Amino acid sequence: MSRLTYWKDSRTWVCSKHLPSIEIPAYTGACPFVGCDSIRPKHGRPTPTDEEPAPMADAVASVEKTTTTVAQTPVETAETASTIKVRQAPNVDLCSWFRCDKGPNGGPAPSRPRSKYCSKDCSNKNARYRYKTKQKNNG
Repeated sequence: MSRLTYWKDSRTWVCSKHLPSIEIPAYTGACPFVGCDSIRPKHGRPTPTDEEPAPMADAVASVEKTTTTVAQTPVETAETASTIKVRQAPNVDLCSWFRCDKGPNGGPAPSRPRSKYCSKDCSNKNARYRYKTKQKNNG
């Protein structure tokens, strides 16, 4: 039997009655979906010290501070936060469209959460490409 509600971290709890499961802020006492009777779990809430250290946004901010304080070439200081995120996170999935050029330096961009493409545009381009190759192969 699966658990219906559980704590994700000290600020979020999850209602797993839905597909996909939804994350709900800790200050909300019940699931906001109409007809769902799930309530916030009472036990097992992690303390803030049990959680992982700083989120990615704080890490990017600290990297930006260090990159601007050190003397660098203008090209290095003009990097965007998304470029720094891509360089720091080694297990970032890149866009699956083989002709994607929306990322840094014209390369593939990081994919969106729960998607294998960086944008709807790349997803549509891949669908058109697959359709054309299917039509060529069939006749």
